[in-house]
Amino acid sequence: MNDKHILDLMAATFSGPHLFLVVLDKGGQHKSPQLNLVLLGESGSGKSASGNTILGGTAFPSEPSSMPVTTECGEQTMSIFGTVVKVIDTPDLFDEDLQVQSRHVRGCKQLCEGGRCVYLLVIQIGRFTEGERDILKRLEKVDTRVRERTIILFTRGDDLTSHIDDYVRNTNPHLQQLIKKCGGRFQVFKNTTQQHDEKGGFGWALSHVKSIIGASNQTEVEKQVKELMGKIADLVKETDRVKVFPGM
Repeated sequence: MNDKHILDLMAATFSGPHLFLVVLDKGGQHKSPQLNLVLLGESGSGKSASGNTILGGTAFPSEPSSMPVTTECGEQTMSIFGTVVKVIDTPDLFDEDLQVQSRHVRGCKQLCEGGRCVYLLVIQIGRFTEGERDILKRLEKVDTRVRERTIILFTRGDDLTSHIDDYVRNTNPHLQQLIKKCGGRFQVFKNTTQQHDEKGGFGWALSHVKSIIGASNQTEVEKQVKELMGKIADLVKETDRVKVFPGM
């Protein structure tokens, strides 16, 4: 997508006067701001599947298994309306082996260098472990501002028998407390293979956000990822006073 196309989409999306900041590097070239989306959580929570839902496709290996599928930090990058979004998939950062734990944390920090970070704490619907209960304390060793930069991302939304708000209202008190500590921010994903295949992947929908704004025929995946991106944009603006995804 060239610069003119991006500006045309911005102009079509917003009415009235607006100021857009264009960042240039020393050579006078456009330098895209970077946003790091870090998927965190215990093994089997659906981190990799959620990363694939956001990116569209199978960027990260994901399959049902009794053993961890993700053993090292991985990343995939895409540009969304002039913002470089790096999705970072992590293994269980809290492995009982301290050397392994230290290596994972170090790798995650290296991938996050440069750009703002938003953490997606992935928790499976119907499962809340003791490790997840105390996860914020451990995450604060990685980033002291983790609470104000975290969105709870529930997976297996297909298993819900009621609205997600009702689930949160009636769930484990410790999970409610965790959500409260994260500013009450949460989103639910329905990570199904059928949805991943719709429209050839979600990368298409993210790179053409304007085309799905207000559309009545959005797929369920398009709606849930658009909602998540809206919450991420609000969170970054709230914590860093910087606007991302100006075309949304």
